[in-house]
Amino acid sequence: MRIRRDVVFISSVLFTVAFLLLIPQSLSAALTGLRPNPGLDAGLSADAGLLGDLGTVCLAVIFVGLIVTWAGYVKRVRWTWFVMFTIVWIWAFPILVLPLLQHKIALTWTEWIYSSLGQSGSPRIWAESVLIFALMVIALILPAKAFFQGGKSLQSGLADHL
Repeated sequence: MRIRRDVVFISSVLFTVAFLLLIPQSLSAALTGLRPNPGLDAGLSADAGLLGDLGTVCLAVIFVGLIVTWAGYVKRVRWTWFVMFTIVWIWAFPILVLPLLQHKIALTWTEWIYSSLGQSGSPRIWAESVLIFALMVIALILPAKAFFQGGKSLQSGLADHL
């Protein structure tokens, strides 16, 4: 087996790393919904169930992203770039970055970086979310030229799979 070292392959590896980094959090959330706590009131129990549903959906999107990445994206099938664009901006952005933009963070950049490196908690979770999203955006932008200049067209990509 010959390993290709082009930008699309590198992008596929970056997407894979980003998706794999999201699996533990998503799995933890999915398992939260499966193990109801009898000591919770009705509202908190419903929240735990909703968190479990969100974790399950996130796992499904992650696995779809991995399948699309390694079944078509790495082969430069143009429609897979649009699928990955949708996953990055319609799924990952609202989950990973949008909550940070909607809340006033009381830390300066220096305090945020220091806190995220030195201790666990919200600053570290925020930093991990931003870094994973940045990795996904880089993986999306890096091969854009390969997909739209000389790559397979949408029609030929579909014809190859039918």
